Amino acid sequence: TEAAGVALAPHGKTTMAPQLWARQLAAGAWGITLATPWQVQLARSFGVGRIMLANAMTDPNGLHWLATELTDDPSFEFVSWVDSVDTVALMDRHLGRAPGGVRVRVVVELGGPGGRTGARSVEAALAVAAAVDGSARLELAGIGGYEGAFAHDRSPAGLDAVHRYLDEIARLHAEVGGGTASKPGIVTAGGSAYPDLVVEHLAGLADDRTTVVLRSGAYV
Repeated sequence: TEAAGVALAPHGKTTMAPQLWARQLAAGAWGITLATPWQVQLARSFGVGRIMLANAMTDPNGLHWLATELTDDPSFEFVSWVDSVDTVALMDRHLGRAPGGVRVRVVVELGGPGGRTGARSVEAALAVAAAVDGSARLELAGIGGYEGAFAHDRSPAGLDAVHRYLDEIARLHAEVGGGTASKPGIVTAGGSAYPDLVVEHLAGLADDRTTVVLRSGAYV
C-alpha cells in the first residue's frame, strides 16, 4: 500500500479476530475499520488505537461511551461516518449530553441514487459537510464511500459505474477538503472487488494534508 500511495485500514468485521488485527497493525496497517459500535468497543478492549467506523454512530449510549473513551485516552484516534444533515444533528445532540466536551471526527459518506447509505449526490454531501462545520461536537475529517455498491462484476458497464463514482469522491474531496494542521484529512474507499480502481482514482489525492485510506483486505 505504501508503494501505491495509500494507507490500509482493513475491515476487521470480516474476521472479528483481535489477534489478527494486532498482526495487521504490526505489519503497518494505518488502523482497523469496523462496522458497529460493539465492534469498536471490542477493539478498544484489545487496545486498538486507531479505528474507523464505516457507519454512523447515533446510539446515545454508544456516543456516551465514545466521548468517555476519547476523554480518558487522548491518544485514541477515532473517525465515524455521516451521510445526512439529520444524522449530524442527532450525533451533535447526543454528544451534547456526554461528558468531556470532545469533538468526534467524521467522514462525509457519498452514496448515490437508490443506494443503501450515503448522501445521494455531491450536492447533498456538501450540505452534510456544511452541517458538520456548524456542529459544536463534530469535526470534519474528510470524505468516504464504498464503490462496491455500484457494480457487482468487472463488466464494462460495472467498471464504468465504479469509475464514475470514484471520480465523484475525488470531486467532493476537492470541494470540501478536511483535516487540520495536526490531523490530515481522510479520503477513504475500497472493498474487495475494486481496490485497483480506488488506487487509480484516489491515490493521487494524497499529500501532506490528505491520507488516502484503502479499507480492502482482511489478511496479512
